[in-house]
Amino acid sequence: MRGAPKAGAGAIALARRCIRPYRRAMRVGIQAWGSDGDIRPLLALGGALVSAGHDVRMVASSADDTDYSALAARLRVPLTMVPERMNAPLGEIAARAGGGSNQFKLMREVLAAAFYPHLDAMYAAALELCRTSDVVVGHFAAWFVRVAAWKTGARLATFVPWPGMVPTGDEPPVWFPRIPGLTRAQWRLVTALAGVMCKKGANELLRREGLPPVRVAIPDLLLSDGLNLLAASPALWPRASDWDERHQVCGAFELPEDSEPWQPPPDLSAFLESGAPPVFLSFGSSEQVDPARSRELLVEGARRAGVRAVIQLKSERRAEGHRDGQLYFLPRAPHTRLFPRCSFVVHHGGAGTSHTVARAGVPSVAVYFSDEQRSWGDRLAKHGLAPPPLSYFRTDPDAVAARIRAGLGAPEMSARAAAMAARMRGENGPAAATNLLETWVEKAAE
Repeated sequence: MRGAPKAGAGAIALARRCIRPYRRAMRVGIQAWGSDGDIRPLLALGGALVSAGHDVRMVASSADDTDYSALAARLRVPLTMVPERMNAPLGEIAARAGGGSNQFKLMREVLAAAFYPHLDAMYAAALELCRTSDVVVGHFAAWFVRVAAWKTGARLATFVPWPGMVPTGDEPPVWFPRIPGLTRAQWRLVTALAGVMCKKGANELLRREGLPPVRVAIPDLLLSDGLNLLAASPALWPRASDWDERHQVCGAFELPEDSEPWQPPPDLSAFLESGAPPVFLSFGSSEQVDPARSRELLVEGARRAGVRAVIQLKSERRAEGHRDGQLYFLPRAPHTRLFPRCSFVVHHGGAGTSHTVARAGVPSVAVYFSDEQRSWGDRLAKHGLAPPPLSYFRTDPDAVAARIRAGLGAPEMSARAAAMAARMRGENGPAAATNLLETWVEKAAE
């Protein structure tokens, strides 16, 4: 087993160093599979590595066919899309899964449409990265990168966007209540369930490659035995007391602000300046599960709350935004620019959005589509930054409106949100991860 760097002064302290010691340039391969919230953080890491003088190549497989070429070029990250297009619309997949409320059925359909048909091509790209890199960073869900690393003997670190999938005796998995003495048994059940989703396909590939099968998916298949980069703020998700040095909480992998040039349209600027700070509502990529119902929850929730609001609807095919009374609609906007100008945020509980809203110092509520998103919503509520989250599949516009009113009527929540933003201000996840990777590779060369 290869060892990861010891925590020492901590990943965040490493990222804050004003003077970087000389370090040999590394060849770093990065590979991701998934949606926007899976690929953009790894582009942010790639950009940080390039800025630190390393030779980076990235392969991404976009389940929702997003074009990242312009963003990658601004970050100077060479990017290859494998395949170029998947043609697997999430809305159609969710419809085949009965609407998406059954997460295991939805994930099976996603894998059948946007993973297994492209496995051979993604694995071939992973083999090439592993053969030509000093270290490879693979997404937690891209288990074929782990197989490629075993096949080639490459050094593999894993990007983990959700610490809730790293077992710990400190707390139970998101699906389970806290019952003294049963936490370890709960985690064994969760790791078995994770294996149902991927172990069969992985073992088929392992047999084909002449490698032994895996017994459990977590940690054997989905985590690295050397270094796992947990892309979470230590202020929001502190390091578990029983995690060993392989598991490093780095901070969120956020893109530099200048990587996405954006100016608010004049009518949006006028709307923002014409009254009190608005509420912001968006379900991000999850809106694709059911655009019509997502629109109803967001629009009617804002109207019934009686608030000024900015509503992001990615499925609406307007190039620019438009206003309808107290509501302003737009298809796209960098959350880092808009959240600080808002009074409250309704979101889907994605890891990136949860970090962005916390860093902005704005209270929010999660309307979650999955248990991962629920856990981020619970995490925000636990810190007093949000009311309890709502299930997208069991809520209605009145409940959304009630959460908005509750958040706006709680000045102590706004004060806690401002305090959390101050705690997170010095964090730089991509820089911390860069330091960890450099240290790990240097120690291996000694």
